[in-house]
Amino acid sequence: MGSFAPKGHAKLDPQKPAAFAICDRCGFLYNHRDLAWDMQYAGREIRRTGWLVCPACNDLPNPTLRPIVLPADPVPILNPRAERPEPDQTDPSYVPPKIP
Repeated sequence: MGSFAPKGHAKLDPQKPAAFAICDRCGFLYNHRDLAWDMQYAGREIRRTGWLVCPACNDLPNPTLRPIVLPADPVPILNPRAERPEPDQTDPSYVPPKIP
């Protein structure tokens, strides 16, 4: 029989046993303490995705997933008045040219 040897990036220490876990993104074997929670933007806050990832797969949250914050609408004025329509300033004798 062969001895137990972990495959991947997990370190085996008989004096200080540690749990193994598999990275949810790349599938390699690591020590559980070396994995971190993956985080992404969810609305205006950063939340866990539920994936445990290794240091190589752990990346910064994608800033393009952040919502666009629009400025507030301007404060309306009291008793607004519309512009009065003015008569056209063109000469009534003007006739547009005919296109052949």
